[in-house]
Amino acid sequence: MAVLRPVALLPAALLLVALPLQAGEPLELEDFHPPYGNWRTAGEVAIAPEDSKRLAIADGAGLIVNGAAGRTSNLRTRAEYGDLEVHAEFYIPAGSNSGVYLQGRYEIQVRDSHGVERPRAADAGGIYQRWDESRDPKGWGGVPPRVNASKPAGEWQTLDILFRAPRFNEAGEKIEDAVFVQVVLNGTVVQRNEPLGGPTRAAGFADEVPRGPLMLQGDHGPVAYRNLRVREVDLDHHGLTLGVWRPLDLENEFEIVLESGFDAEPDDVFTIADGEIHTLYGWPEGKPAPQAMLVSKRRYSHFDLEFELQAGKRQFPPGLGQKPNAGFLFHIQANTPVWPPCLELQGRLGDRGDHFSIRGVGGTQVTAVGELKPLPDRDFSRGVRWRDAETPGWNRLRVEVRGDRARYFVNGAPVNEIRRAVFGGLPCRAGFIAFQSEFAEASYRNVRLRPLAAP
Repeated sequence: MAVLRPVALLPAALLLVALPLQAGEPLELEDFHPPYGNWRTAGEVAIAPEDSKRLAIADGAGLIVNGAAGRTSNLRTRAEYGDLEVHAEFYIPAGSNSGVYLQGRYEIQVRDSHGVERPRAADAGGIYQRWDESRDPKGWGGVPPRVNASKPAGEWQTLDILFRAPRFNEAGEKIEDAVFVQVVLNGTVVQRNEPLGGPTRAAGFADEVPRGPLMLQGDHGPVAYRNLRVREVDLDHHGLTLGVWRPLDLENEFEIVLESGFDAEPDDVFTIADGEIHTLYGWPEGKPAPQAMLVSKRRYSHFDLEFELQAGKRQFPPGLGQKPNAGFLFHIQANTPVWPPCLELQGRLGDRGDHFSIRGVGGTQVTAVGELKPLPDRDFSRGVRWRDAETPGWNRLRVEVRGDRARYFVNGAPVNEIRRAVFGGLPCRAGFIAFQSEFAEASYRNVRLRPLAAP
């Protein structure tokens, strides 16, 4: 293996654009399964004069409304769909809440969110969180809209969705997650290339299938829909590259960069064998060791990556007396000497799951109670993990990266969430990835990655 040389940055992946869908006839109430509960057709709606949280409904056609009070059952289409374009226009009063569920399972939130400064997954255009009563916390995941594009309550709003259904093999096993390829709220892109590990909260079904109905939520407040149109598409032939889990080819897809000023060869620091990474196991006792990185040759933006990590027994100057150190770096912005501007999932013994923002990469961190905390952009600024999930010996670390956002897991437990990563005043959404060697023996194994957008 050779020392890493400068590599030209790859262009950003081409992305599909969901345009307002006008083809085909709008869905009518009769296109949904009965019983309809309080859902009805209407000609016009407005905010009720006597109550800003209710709707005044006029008879007629063209609208589907869930009643003045908005407390009724959900609607599911008779037809079932795979890959799908959806166009919907909705009208809600103050404080109301609804949702559009693709395949009856994956929700894009419809909500009165106008004026919300820091939108969450539960705000309009958000991908609602998943839910499991047996977990702690019960809710996890969910993706806030990139920006708040909501109009005030009492105005018609538009929602355009491009959705890619999950893929299954011949044995019926899921091999690729469903994906919200793009969501556009009132003309503004609020989601792009967001995978869905499973049905979101309050879904109509707990399983996942190749085809399913469109579902409108009707029990969280008044809402009217009009011009609701759908069109099936085939996203296997639109250049969208979505991967399955695969072991990383550590010998051919990565190269080594060493701290300058040391009389050392790359293989003196990193040993790569049988899909495992070992750092400094052949280094002479007592000899000062360089810092080093095993760096990818390509850049990544949207991906899941996991690995197992274990600290060795020996440490070397100048790290003697410190905690044995290792870690995973992502969104590396340049092939600079150790350490470059990047984000780090900390793997240091006792601190696994911490976050570091290195050399000018900043952003915000979500705390355990959902608050947003600024991350300083100074060198090596440290985040705070939510909980201690570390165990002796081998630990399984996982990072889920979605452009300028990332979530960290230790042994399956969520421990950190980073949003709105920036570098040089611009969103930090892509970069090289790397595994760290820093003055101590460490081993990485079972390293695998699932790319969710073209590198």
